[in-house]
Formats: sequence, structure tokens, C-alpha cells
Amino acid sequence: MKKSGKKLLGILLTASIIAATVFPMQGTAAEEIDRGVKSEVQQKEENATQGKVPEPTVSANILPEAELEDFLVAPFSYDINQPVIESFEFEENGQTLTKDGTLHFNMSAYDADGDIRSATVKIYRKSGSSNTQTVTLQQKEGKLYTGTLPCSRFMGYEGEYYIAQIRLEDKTNNYVEWDVEENEKYRYTFTINNSETVTISDFQIQKNASNADGTLKVGDTVTYTAHVECEGVELGRTEMYMQTVGSSVTRSKSVSMQYNAQTKTLTGTYTIEDTTRPSKWKLYYIDTYVMGKYQYFYPSNIEPNKDLTFTVVNDNYDDEKPVIKSITIDKNGQMVKAGESVTVKVKVEEKNPSSSMTVYFTPEASGIGRDYHYLYLDRNTMEYTGKINITRDTYPTKWELTSINLSDLNGNSTSLSDFQADWSTTRPWYYNVDPEGYLDDTKAPVIESITIDKNGE
Repeated sequence: MKKSGKKLLGILLTASIIAATVFPMQGTAAEEIDRGVKSEVQQKEENATQGKVPEPTVSANILPEAELEDFLVAPFSYDINQPVIESFEFEENGQTLTKDGTLHFNMSAYDADGDIRSATVKIYRKSGSSNTQTVTLQQKEGKLYTGTLPCSRFMGYEGEYYIAQIRLEDKTNNYVEWDVEENEKYRYTFTINNSETVTISDFQIQKNASNADGTLKVGDTVTYTAHVECEGVELGRTEMYMQTVGSSVTRSKSVSMQYNAQTKTLTGTYTIEDTTRPSKWKLYYIDTYVMGKYQYFYPSNIEPNKDLTFTVVNDNYDDEKPVIKSITIDKNGQMVKAGESVTVKVKVEEKNPSSSMTVYFTPEASGIGRDYHYLYLDRNTMEYTGKINITRDTYPTKWELTSINLSDLNGNSTSLSDFQADWSTTRPWYYNVDPEGYLDDTKAPVIESITIDKNGE
């Protein structure tokens, strides 16, 4: 301890003792002080009589300054010394890492007067949205403190990062920070690059045909394979889409593909169905769901000279569109109001009907969007049926049937014009909504009061 510090402790000790002598003391301690004072007076008288200069003296409870120089008072000692960082190492300094990597931090540190409370490393993103990470190092052995941070913590915040603070603190709040800059540049940096790339190549086709000429019929299969390379990403759900070639009507089919990570191979097999159009087909594209988005791969663009086609023969294929036999609205031309309903039925003739269809009604009033409703097939009656509920939000006007979406399982579709050529001029199917019951609410709600039964309690 420095000399000035020792003098200060001496002064504090002296003040403490003087304060103690001001107040009455009991028992032996007070008697000892009294005897000490008397002895001091007697000694002075004896020295004066002999003509000698008296030696420096102090009261029984005050030490001479020389003695205070080397005297430490334990109750007043306090740790004001900083802890020490001897060295720091960032193993991945200057590297580019992906989400699968890990950051490693090593520090050699100690506190001469006590224990370390915390050793932390703070990381900032250089630009873009903030992504601050703090790593707490743990003591391993002796002076060694280590810590790790998975790079997955930076997912969605790729880019350049730097260590902005390296801090060591003891249990009495003394701390020290390691220098993180040199020549006005950060000493410890790294980059996170989660480039998600998928490449597909080497497309192959295998036809399992029962016909001698290699054409495929119902029950035969065709298998496609492709080589896949993934970087920083794993394949999700993957499908292949096939499409007709040179057909008067375009049709498509799809099937899931399986991925073998060991061989890096995608495989998909399609079985010819009754609904497969007799035509020449090709592998149109492959799509895979990766990191929340779809990626599409077109073989004709990747390997344009490769023949990936197959031909289907299907004598029983249904290429006829559905035939509408009737369209009925139970309240056709009538006025309906809120709380009532309108039933729509479409009767069809079809070998391979779909389970549902859609009807579209257009309002006569301008500025109102058209409405649509689903109708569902009753196979016993071959009628598509649906109900339109009139509510207080249904706009009061004339609603006309203006379009339908009706197709069979083979994709053959029909229209209102196929059923009735003059429908667009006659508009035979409609209903009217009565203004009575309509809630014409265009105003915002108004708060009249706010009450709390125990307000302020």
C-alpha cells in the first residue's frame, strides 16, 4: 500500500480511537487508559526536571506515524484492483461459416484479489438488421475460460460480424476490457454465408412397358431419376410434373419423388391411370420445397438434348366434356331477404365426374364484387347442389349467374354456353335481395363511455 494510503488509514484509526475516548467506557479498558495518561504526565515532569527533551509519545490507543507506516488495518481493506486478461483467442477469426458451424472463444484471465464474476464476449452485425449475440465464457481450469456459439443463431441474419466487446469483471465490480480494435479496425471478424443452393442434373428415364413397341398402357409405369447436389440446405417435399406434348388439349400429372441422401438421387415413379390422356408425354419440371420457398428445375433447360418422353395408349380414355342437363334455382327471379337462402342445382351427365363445381353470381349494382359458391355432387342423382345464405351483409341488388367452373376427372370442362347459347343475353338465372334487413354500416363504432368499477383502488 502506498504511503498516502497508510497515512489515511492512520488518520481514520486515530479518529476512531478519539471518538471512543469521548464516551464513557466501562471496566478495565477505561482504567488502562487512565493509567496511561497519568504515566505520560509523570514522565514529562521527570524529563523536564532532568533537562531532557521528551520522546514522542501517543495516547495508549494511538500509534506513532512511523508505526502506522507499516500497519495494515484489516477491516478497512477493499479490492479496488482490476482483474487481468492475459490473452484472448477467437479460433474462427476472419473465416466464413454456415449455419452448421460453431464459434470458439478462449481467454486466459485471473483476479489477484478474489474470484471472477463474469467473462463475456459481445458480437455485433456489421450492417442490416441488428442481431447482437452475447457469449458467457466458463472457467475450465486455472486461468482458462472458454465459450462457444452455434452459427445457427445467425440464421436469417447472414452477413459480416465483429466482436465489439470482450469484458472481464470480478465480484467487487472491478472490470477490464480487452482491446477489440487495432488501427481503427476490428481485430476479430467473421462472415455467415448460408447460401442455399440446390442443383439437379443427369436426368434419366426408365419405361416399364408391357407393349412390344414401348408404349405405355394403363398399369404400366415410368420412372425418372436425377442427381442432386445440396449446399447449406436439405431437400424438402419434392414432386415431378409431366405434361402432354403436341396434344390438342394440354394435360398434366404429378407424383412425389424420394431422395436418397447417400447416393444423392431423386426417384419418382408414375403409374399410367384410366385418366391418363393417350398422348406423348414429357418430364416438364421438378419442384422442391427448400427453406420456406419452392425451387423449380426444368430438364429441357438443364439438359435440352436429352429425350425424357414416353407415349401412352389408352383406348378407354374419356375425352368428352360433362353434359349439363339442367340448371335450377329454387327462388329464381324472386325477392329474398336476410335470413333466407337460395338453393342452386346443376344436373350433369358424366362418366368421370368431379366431386364439386363452382358457380359465380355477379351483382347488377356497380362497385360490388361478384360472389362464388361451391356445389357438391350427389352421385345418386348426378346433381351438384349448394345453398346460398342471405345475410344482413348481402348487398341488396339483383344477382345473376354468369359463370361456372365444371370439369371431369380428366380435365374436360364445360361452360354455360355449352348448355344454353343465348344465356349471356337472356340471363335466365338470378335472384333479388331485398333491402329490408340489410345492414348498411359504413360508420366506425363510437365509444360512449369507459368505466372501471374499482377505478383507482
